[in-house]
Amino acid sequence: MRRRWMGVVLLAPLLLTGCTPAIHTWSVAATRGTATAAPSPAATPSPTVTPRATPSPTARAAATPAPDPPAATADPPGGVTAVGDSVMLGASSALRRDIPSIEVDAVVSRQWDAGVAAVGADRDSGRLRPTLVVDLGTNGTVSAAQFDAMVRAAAGSRRIVIVTVRVPRPWETEVNGALRAGVSRTRGTVLVDWYAASAGHPEWFAPDGYHLEPAGARAFASLVAAAV
Repeated sequence: MRRRWMGVVLLAPLLLTGCTPAIHTWSVAATRGTATAAPSPAATPSPTVTPRATPSPTARAAATPAPDPPAATADPPGGVTAVGDSVMLGASSALRRDIPSIEVDAVVSRQWDAGVAAVGADRDSGRLRPTLVVDLGTNGTVSAAQFDAMVRAAAGSRRIVIVTVRVPRPWETEVNGALRAGVSRTRGTVLVDWYAASAGHPEWFAPDGYHLEPAGARAFASLVAAAV
């Protein structure tokens, strides 16, 4: 009887030993599993910051309109006397800008003979300056004799500048012909051909066709300043 129990006791461990490895192996396989690395988060690209271009001084200068250049000026020795009518009167400010030493004597509706008298009075009083500008003929005709009278009244002037006229009146052609002829035969005189220079520029004139708009006044003064 004792031997029979010992056999049972010895057999039991063998039965248990045979089952245990199978259970142990399954348990390990279920517990361990194959470790799978978690995917690393995708790198988020950092935003690219493009610096704002700073305009160069040259670019800034190019974008800014350049100011108008200062007007050229003429200032002959001893100064300038200018005698004229309403056309010259309309350009008087521009003349003073371009010719700082000028003295403008311009009167509305002045005729040529009245201008001769004004020049003679300036000569007699000592006010006549070495350069004389005459802009007359808008209000009536001018003859060769009248032209010569102006030259005599201006005796002593080194330079006499004669300005042609643009006036839509029957005497325009006659006046300009007399002025051109007088300058061509008289030493010390210079012709400023306003009639030719103003051709094709209706914007320079008021609706009457001969008084000056600001642009016309500037053009007139610039032309005279170039001749004194």
